[in-house]
Amino acid sequence: MHLRKLTAATACLALAMGLGVTGAQAKSDTSQSPGEVKKEQPLKFVGFDKQVAKENGYDIRKDANGIEYSIPASVPKGDMTGAVYGPGTGPKAEISLMAGGFVEGDCGSASLLGSGKSFTTGYTIHWYLGPSARHTWRVVVSSGYGYEVFNMDGWFGGSAWSAQRGISFKGLPYSGYVSGGRVTTAAGFVCSSLSPSDSWYGY
Repeated sequence: MHLRKLTAATACLALAMGLGVTGAQAKSDTSQSPGEVKKEQPLKFVGFDKQVAKENGYDIRKDANGIEYSIPASVPKGDMTGAVYGPGTGPKAEISLMAGGFVEGDCGSASLLGSGKSFTTGYTIHWYLGPSARHTWRVVVSSGYGYEVFNMDGWFGGSAWSAQRGISFKGLPYSGYVSGGRVTTAAGFVCSSLSPSDSWYGY
C-alpha cells in the first residue's frame, strides 16, 4: 500500500507489527534506564525495512562500499539521484549537507511529558528520511497506586506525531517511560527511541 493511500481512518488503527530490519540491525537499542528522567531523546537509525520501502515506491540498494541506502525505485540502478543513506552511515559530505547540523546517527527526536493524570508522547522525523509510515510505541506508567502499559502502535503519514493518554490511578509520583518506540518511514528507514522518560505528580 502506497503512503498516499493511507487514510485518516487507517491512521487510527493500533497495530502490533514486527519489523523486517536489515543493514544496521546488528546495533542493539541502547535505551536509557527508566530511573533517569530525560523528557526528550534522539531517535537512532537502526536499519531498513525493505518491504515498507517497496510498498511506498522505494528500493534499498548498496553502494560500491556495501553501504545500504534508500532511493526511489524508478531510478535506474547505478544512478544515485535521490539516494539517501541512513543517518551516520553515508559519506560525510552527504550527512553534512542533508542533516543540516543534526547529530550524526539521529533520525529525529522522541519525547514523553507527564502532567496531572495524563501524559503526552510523540516523535519527529527529519524530513529527508521521508514521512513516517508506521510506528510501534509503548509507554509504561507506574506509581505506588498502579501500573499500566499503553499500546500506542499505529499507522501515520507525517513527520511529527503526538498523542495523549489519561491515567486511571494516582501518582505520588508517577514514573513513566517509552519502553518500546520504533518508527518506520515510507522510504524504509527504521529508527528507535532511546526511552524518553518523566516523573511527575498527579492526584
